[in-house]
This record gives sequence, C-alpha cells and structure tokens, in this order.
Amino acid sequence: MAEGQEDPETKANKDHKDGACFKTGPQRDLYRDTGLPNGTNPGEQCGEYPFASTLEGAGNASWDFSVKSVSAKDNRVAGGMLREYYVDDRMLAWDEVLDRPSETNDRFHMKID
Repeated sequence: MAEGQEDPETKANKDHKDGACFKTGPQRDLYRDTGLPNGTNPGEQCGEYPFASTLEGAGNASWDFSVKSVSAKDNRVAGGMLREYYVDDRMLAWDEVLDRPSETNDRFHMKID
C-alpha cells in the first residue's frame, strides 16, 4: 500500500465512526435516527471502540461498536500510546492483498484466531 493511502478497513471504520458521531460522510444515513449524540463539544473528539486501527472496528460487518465524546487531549494521548504499542511490540498483520504474500509480508506477523 502506498504511503499515505488508507487501507479499506481503516477507511470503513472512519466512515462509520464519522457517521455515528457527526452524521457526516458516506455512512451518515445509517445513523441519522439512532439516538446517538450529534457531534462533540469544544475540546472533545469522538472516540470509538474497538479502535479504528482494528479489523473489529466500526466498519466491521458485526456492527458492534461504541462511540463517545471524549477529551481531545486524552484521545490523542491514547492514540499515541496505541501506536507505540503496535510498533514496540511488533503488532503486524498478514496482508493477503500483497503480491506474493508469503514472501512480502513480515514473517514475524501475528495471527490470532
């Protein structure tokens, strides 16, 4: 995947999170009459769980996720800590889309079923 390009799962997670939190983006109509809050207050961001960086995020077909207005500072700090965890502990995914996946994926990836 080219640098700066979003993978399809991350984009789907963001689209559903934005639809649920802000009633914006391509998924906005799915969340229009759900009773979810509309937007965030100043100094807040929309936090989601499972995290947008996971296959189980808001775009997953199971549609089992949560969103909540949280402190923007806390959300940024938590995101940074999660990124550090992925890097420091080499949390890697197997990408079937790559040419020759058994040769081009990191051979130390983790698969959890």
